[in-house]
Parts: sequence; structure tokens; C-alpha cells
Amino acid sequence: MLEIVHDLISVALVLSILFGVLMYLKLSNGQVYYLAGIVVFLSLSYLFIVHLISVNMGRDGFSIFVKKDLIDDKLYFHTAKLMANQLLSLGHIDKDIIFSFQTAEFGYDSPKSLYFSALAVPLYLLLPEAGSLAFKSLNVLFFSFSVLFLARELLNTQQNELNKKNEIKVSWYAFLFVVLVCFYPTLFIRMVQIEKDVFLFSLFSLGFVCLFHLVIGKGNLYKSICLLVVVSILLFYRPQFSLVLFITYFYLLFFQTKKIKIFFVQLVLMIAFIPVPLILLKNNFPEVFTLLVAIKSYSVLAGATDVIAVDYDSIIGIYKTIGVSFFYYFFAPISTYALKANFLWKVMMLEPVFFFIIPFFVCVVLRRKVENGSALLVMGMVLSVILALLSVYYESHVGSYMRKRLPLYIMWVFLAFYFTKSKMDKGVCK
Repeated sequence: MLEIVHDLISVALVLSILFGVLMYLKLSNGQVYYLAGIVVFLSLSYLFIVHLISVNMGRDGFSIFVKKDLIDDKLYFHTAKLMANQLLSLGHIDKDIIFSFQTAEFGYDSPKSLYFSALAVPLYLLLPEAGSLAFKSLNVLFFSFSVLFLARELLNTQQNELNKKNEIKVSWYAFLFVVLVCFYPTLFIRMVQIEKDVFLFSLFSLGFVCLFHLVIGKGNLYKSICLLVVVSILLFYRPQFSLVLFITYFYLLFFQTKKIKIFFVQLVLMIAFIPVPLILLKNNFPEVFTLLVAIKSYSVLAGATDVIAVDYDSIIGIYKTIGVSFFYYFFAPISTYALKANFLWKVMMLEPVFFFIIPFFVCVVLRRKVENGSALLVMGMVLSVILALLSVYYESHVGSYMRKRLPLYIMWVFLAFYFTKSKMDKGVCK
């Protein structure tokens, strides 16, 4: 009973924080506030529904449709509670005890879990008896914050401006943007399994908006410092997200490419040199190269899934492996086994169409209708290619692609609605 009470208090705490976020983002306009309320309501409703189903299935609130046990989720949850207990009883964190506990309970220890679990520690210092629902409520906090932040940028950046009554006009495009993002298939299937992914999504969104402002001519020293902080934090959590923001920032700073044709020439050169880093690793750091191949091979269960056969022994093999990996990164369905599954999973196979192909096509078609449209499109392409490249060198697990391309999807959906809304606003102004 005490656990349930603490869980509900944690949810109320998250709601109060989100209310403060709404005030900070100045979403006080009636229509925009209604839109924000939908985001929070759907996220919380989803949290409770999924949690109750999972508990009734005997999965302790951690899983529904995927593996019987989501080990990472449980590891982060129990590590957070143990860290909070150590602070309350010992006054400090004892890493050796934590790693011993993780090894005994889960078969391995995770140093990175100290970073992710630390995000939940303050919650368990206040509510030490809270359970997994409290832990999952943090997912709602990070997810809702980033969606509200992007929605605000979508509604305000192009036209802070406004009709004669000084009210922001909310389009149905913005509404659809929020609804689609709230029911992102990976979140549904993996039960908001985010302890890492949604927090990283929040940070990446912030970095993306800084780059976005840089391209549309509203970048300043403050946004550059903010981007540097985001890059520094991401470096400890998911290095490829950090590197893609860092590389794209300098690409935009030094090359300032606005013509699509020039970018495609650069892209062809980049693809031509794809084998070079692997060849340098193989010749100069064979141990690192061997580890890289082992990780990539392991991620497809040594070929047991029959998805990607890793071949880094020849230049042709490298091109073939990376090429297939690129395809699955951008276009793989939510599950390679969807054809054998029920109707719901078959519907999920449309995910790449909705979240990549359609938004990308919209951006291409409307790029000439929006100020700096070509530059924004180039920025999107640079982010996409670099993010994919930094992932597919060592990752081949199709399921992991689904989660790791979440920032990519959000970026293209955001840009598509920005392009569409900007075109509509200009049409109205005329």
C-alpha cells in the first residue's frame, strides 16, 4: 500500500514539474496550452495503462510486448534505489557494493548505470518506498518536456507573430505532430523503455534546436554554449549523439553549404571514404578493430538472425556491410519478424514511411518556399548521415536501430511541420 501511495505522489510531483515547464515555456495562450495538455494527458494515461497491464502479466511494470524481462530497465531501477539507500544510510555511494549487487542479480555490472540511475536518485530520496511506476514517471517528464519544447519552437520560431490579437494560431499540423510523436511505435512496443533513450532524446532535441536557430540566423553565443554543454553531457551517455551534433555544428560553421547539389557531391566523397577509418584501425590498432567486428557480429547474434553478415575483411565487404546497415538504419520495420506476427506488428512496419520518408519528401518539396529552406534541408541530411554512420560502423541489431534513430525521426517530423507551417503562414500573410 505504501509503495502505491509513493508511486502516486511521484506522478503528482512530475505533473507539478511539467506545469512549471509550461509556465517557463510561456504556453499560456489558450489554444497552445490545450495542445500541451494533450501531450501530458496522453503520456500519463499511456504510463498508467502500460504499467497496469505489465503488472497483471507478472512483469513488474517493465515489459509487455517484448522480452519477458527488460534487464536494463530493472538494473537501472534497482541501482537507483540502492544508490538512494546508500546515501541515506552511508552518506556516500559505494560503487563496489553496487557492482557486486548488479553482478549477483543480473549477471553483469554496468558502470554507465550510475549515470542513468542517478537521474532517479532524488526521487527515491524523497520517496524511498516508491516502485517502478515512480521510475517510469521520469520517462513522462523527459518525453513531455522535449515534445513541449519542440512544439513551442514549431509554433513560435517562424512567426512569433501572430495575428492582430497577439495570439498564436495553432494549426492542425502541430496537433498531428504531437499525436504522432506521443504514440511513437517504439515507445508503445517497448513500454516507454527509456531510462536512457528518452533522456538522451531530450538532450539531443535541445542540441538540434540550437543548430536549427544557427541555420535560420538566430544563433548566438548563448545557444553555442548551450550546445557545448549538451555535447559534453551526451559524450558520457551516448557518444555518437554527441559527435553528430559536434560535427554538424562545425560543418555548418565552416562550410555553410546551402546548395543541395554541393552537399550531394560531399556525400559521394564521404561514402567513397567509408572504408578508410576501418582500414586504419585494422592496420594500426588491430585489437580495437577486432573488438569492433566482435561487437557488430554479436549485435546480430553471430548471424543467427540472418539479417546482416558482417564482412570487414575487404573493401567490397565493407561497402556491402555498411550499405546494408544504412538501409536497415533508415528503413527497417519495427521488427524483422513482423510478417510472421499479428496485424498490429504489420501496421508498425509503416513506421519508416511515416517518420522518415514522408517528412523528408515534404522538406524536399517545400524547401524553396521557406527562407533558408535549402540550408535547413542540408542540415537535416548532414545530421542523418553522420548519425547513421556513427551507429552502423559497429551496430547491426535491427531492434537497436529502432531506438537509436528516434532523434532522427523527431528531427525530420519537426522540419516537415516547420516547412509546412511556414508555407501556410506566408500564404496567409499574402
